[in-house]
Amino acid sequence: MELVKDLLESRITTKWWSDKDISNDDLNYILECARLAPSPHGVFTTSIFVSRDDTYKKWLHEKNTYCYGKPNEGGFKRAKIHPKDYNPKNKRYNGQVNAPVILTWLYTGNRNPLVTNRNFYDDAKVDALISSSYASIAALERKIDFGFCSCMGGKEISEFLQVGQDALIIMGLGYKDNYKGNYRRDVIKNGKNVGWDRDNMPKEMSNTPGRKYRPKMEDYIIWD
Repeated sequence: MELVKDLLESRITTKWWSDKDISNDDLNYILECARLAPSPHGVFTTSIFVSRDDTYKKWLHEKNTYCYGKPNEGGFKRAKIHPKDYNPKNKRYNGQVNAPVILTWLYTGNRNPLVTNRNFYDDAKVDALISSSYASIAALERKIDFGFCSCMGGKEISEFLQVGQDALIIMGLGYKDNYKGNYRRDVIKNGKNVGWDRDNMPKEMSNTPGRKYRPKMEDYIIWD
């Protein structure tokens, strides 16, 4: 049995969630795996903000992580100001941040006094990517769905939370809602269509834009 490979092959990016929460036991296991991940030069420059708070999720979803734009006007741009009577087709949301549990990796500075004269912010970006990858594998092991979000205003998030200097990546944790049958799924708020997001595309649908360009092994691996 090729455990990690099998788990990764079953993974999708979850954007629509069921109401079922994850247990604290599962959450603590995921967080401990994230904490034990390697850190560049042992400087441990990040912290994880853990939240089930609806106010934070709503702010992320409606104010910080959405994208708006028109194909003939430069495409989507994050948190772009738009007219009140905009076309919902031009506003894409990131439902990863609506998960029951949201993990936000934040740059909080060097913890190792023996290491100096480095760009610790650059270290933090690597730190967050490694730690969040370990967290995702732990989530798969516990059969918990997840979705990463990097389309965000990191400094705005730090200011909103009053934690750290910059948010580096967000991970939503929970259990996915059922696929509704189309690539796009309308986002409805107060009975009104306000935009769209990609649905939870089944793994066997390999020709979607986010999947069909994954390179084959012979194109990805370069041997000496």
